[in-house]
Amino acid sequence: MSVFKGVTAGITATFLWAFLPTLCKIALSGTNINQFLLLRYIVAFSTLFYLTRRTFRKFNQIPLWIWCAIFFTITTHNLTQALCLKEIPVSWYIIFFSCAPILTYMLLPGSKNKGFYACFLLAIYGTYVFLNPEDIVQLQSKMGLVFLFVSIMSWVIITRLIIYFQKVYNDFEIAYILNTCNLIGAVTLFLLSGSDLNLNWKVSLIPIIFIGIMSPLAVLLFSLSLRILPKFGIASQYLELVFGVIIGFIFFNEIPSNQQFLGSGLIITALLGTTLLKNKSQN
Repeated sequence: MSVFKGVTAGITATFLWAFLPTLCKIALSGTNINQFLLLRYIVAFSTLFYLTRRTFRKFNQIPLWIWCAIFFTITTHNLTQALCLKEIPVSWYIIFFSCAPILTYMLLPGSKNKGFYACFLLAIYGTYVFLNPEDIVQLQSKMGLVFLFVSIMSWVIITRLIIYFQKVYNDFEIAYILNTCNLIGAVTLFLLSGSDLNLNWKVSLIPIIFIGIMSPLAVLLFSLSLRILPKFGIASQYLELVFGVIIGFIFFNEIPSNQQFLGSGLIITALLGTTLLKNKSQN
């Protein structure tokens, strides 16, 4: 039962995340970076505000330097994510982000199983098969690539920190912590930039509301999956490509190519492999 819960949580979190790059692109077309981050995390924080008191009661159980690390990395991740999505196509973001799970796995404590490495490499290969290089728009800005690299590395560190915070906090509280750090960082950047709230509300409001609700829910489910099946939770992020095809078919009537079907099959095979290896190691 716990394995089913961990698998379901990881897959659902990835399904929600599959919507986010496109929604962010739409929202950013009517706002600047600082407006977008501020409004996104006001919405997200409002969904978890009720957890404030009980979360801060445990504050002293986590070293101060860890608190500083989570605040810095989560703020850096979301800022560079928004900046790179301003500069590069969503397809670039997805294909390069495929490096994140295997980098995260390398930071996990304990021995490294060669079978898990094989599954991660298969998932990375499936990602490259899935994306047709001819469809990837040529990158125009070198800074976009820098922002993308920083976003990937900061997410790797965040994932490892989530596992650390699970020693003290439950998954709802972890979602609250990440979104509170995001809000503090967003407010700080907004005030320092001198921005106002003069934006295209008609274009950006609905995407921002959806992003603000989906983001903390995805973090909650991702944390749950990491708690139960850490290696599957990390590898499940490769399913974002598969869900992207499903979303495109349902909402935009986009028909998947044979190459996309093959890539999806390789990714799903890799995910099944991580689950089987996890069950074998537990037995």
